[in-house]
Amino acid sequence: MKAQFLFPLALAAGFAVFASGAEASDEALGAILGGATGAVIGHAVGGHNGAVAGGAFGAVVGAVAASESDDQGVHYGPPGAIYGPRL
Repeated sequence: MKAQFLFPLALAAGFAVFASGAEASDEALGAILGGATGAVIGHAVGGHNGAVAGGAFGAVVGAVAASESDDQGVHYGPPGAIYGPRL
């Protein structure tokens, strides 16, 4: 019983470590990693039906997480001219 819990946990932790190197705009890789992780965890919890549901949910969440961007569209220009004495 303990091995049935530890193997999916170790696999999910491995996916989390390798998924951190993915580009933020790579939705396909996010969907693949999320789907695989969700399927492994879902299978450990609910068998075959859990694997299907977990894989689908994980793929959607992985794609959405990978498509998120930290860029909010705010870009600052170079600083303006300094009018005054330099200290």
